This record gives sequence, C-alpha cells and structure tokens, in this order.
Amino acid sequence: MAEANQWTSPLVAAVAVVRLAVVGWAKQMLKKPDVSSAQVRFPPPLMLLLVALLGVGLDYFFPLRFIPPSWNWWRWIFGSSITTAAVAIILFCAISFKKAATNIQPWKESTAMILSGPYAYSRNPIYFCFNLILGGFSVLLNSLWPLL
Repeated sequence: MAEANQWTSPLVAAVAVVRLAVVGWAKQMLKKPDVSSAQVRFPPPLMLLLVALLGVGLDYFFPLRFIPPSWNWWRWIFGSSITTAAVAIILFCAISFKKAATNIQPWKESTAMILSGPYAYSRNPIYFCFNLILGGFSVLLNSLWPLL
C-alpha cells in the first residue's frame, strides 16, 4: 500500500499540469481559426511539456540511463548549460518578435517577417531550441526517454 502512494503524488501532479495545458489548448482551438495564420492545431510548447512529462513518467518506471554515475557533476554542468542556452535563445527570439510587433504564437497572424538574429541562421530557431531543451533535460535526468 505504501508503495502505491510513492508514485501517485507525482503522477497526480503531472496529470493536473497536463489537464490545465489541454484545457487551455482546447479553449484556443474552439475559437474561430485565423485563415491568415499557420493554423497550428497543437501548441508547440504544450507538445514540449507533454514529451518531457512522458519522458519523466517512463524514466520513473523503466530507467534508461546513458551517462555513468562517475560523470554526475559533468552531467549537471552540461545539461544545465544546454538548457540555459536554449532558453536564452528563445527569450532573444521573443524579444525579436516584440521589436517587430508581430505575434509569436503560431496560430495567430504574422504581421512581419523577422530575418535577423537567430532567424538569419534558422527558419525555426524556437523549435530547434525546444529540441535542445529536451536534450538538456535528458542529460540532466540521465535518461534517454525524453529523446525517444
């Protein structure tokens, strides 16, 4: 009985977070779609959250380690560096959207094209950074599940 209580609390918290995200997404999808937008049906940040939560859940029940325990210190430095760099680039992209006075949400109409900063090198640097965040998270967690 005590064993079941060990994992139900994190599971209930994860379900609550996913439920809030899905309810917010459903409210957005019930609105009339903007025909001049990319008409994204599933918000990319929500997809990132769901993949990360799925990776944590799978890692909890079926650990899939890839970094030796002796490298723990380096794992934390490398994983947090990757994640921090990705978040910094996303913030820089958000500032670029704000300066250009256009929408960062892919389901809303774009009013300008951004061709400077990270967008000079990549068409979708925010999506690339989402993958970097998952990679950094995978290193921090020492689990391959978030990457699969």
